[in-house]
Amino acid sequence: MLLSLCRYKDGQLILESNRIKFKQISPEKFSLTIQHVELEDSGNYSVVATNAIGQMSEFWNLLAQMPAKITKPLPKETVGENVKLTVGFQGTPAPTAKWYYNEKEITKGIKTSSTESTLELNGITRTTVGSYKCVVENSFGKDTSSGNVEVRRKPQFVGALKDITVKEGESATFDVKVDAYPRVQKLNWFIDGVEIGGAKAGGNVDTGEFTVEVKDVGSFMKATQGIISAKASNDEGEETVQATISLKCESN
Repeated sequence: MLLSLCRYKDGQLILESNRIKFKQISPEKFSLTIQHVELEDSGNYSVVATNAIGQMSEFWNLLAQMPAKITKPLPKETVGENVKLTVGFQGTPAPTAKWYYNEKEITKGIKTSSTESTLELNGITRTTVGSYKCVVENSFGKDTSSGNVEVRRKPQFVGALKDITVKEGESATFDVKVDAYPRVQKLNWFIDGVEIGGAKAGGNVDTGEFTVEVKDVGSFMKATQGIISAKASNDEGEETVQATISLKCESN
């Protein structure tokens, strides 16, 4: 007659809990059920059956398998000329980690262990800022973390402000895009060196796209040809872009 049945994990007695259940199926058959298996459940298990005559044991190993999961994501934004980006992860089998810059895979400057991966970036310039992403994956799934890398830099206009010709009394809209960090919060617009007043100006700080609508452009000009300019500034410096406005006078 069986007197006791004890169950062990890594040499420690297992007790019933919300996830761990014991059940006697028949006089000679018993079960151990682990619900919602976690990585921590992996280990060496044993059962010891005892009665008045003696005891016997059985041993087995449990390897919990889990989809790749990121436990330490990338920060939303990292600023610096030299930075290290680190992602922590878990999963069984051990996940692989791949890094991408603007969706293009990176193969250099990466160190990966069984629980984390680090990408080291040196000498960051305005041409290498942007979105960096780490993808961890194993045979059961994958997970992704991404973040932006920035370096402090003075404003630089992307593309030229276009020359235009307008008729007397006409309105005109001008738009530019500026790259900078910290972000440019506002542009100053000028015609012939005088800041435009009463114009409808707007922009998107995150994308660096700015626009201004000038009503009756000719009323701001000193002659039939003038200069429209935009000035962008931040803590790192300032930059100006300009274009020519030609005023087409109506003939009588």
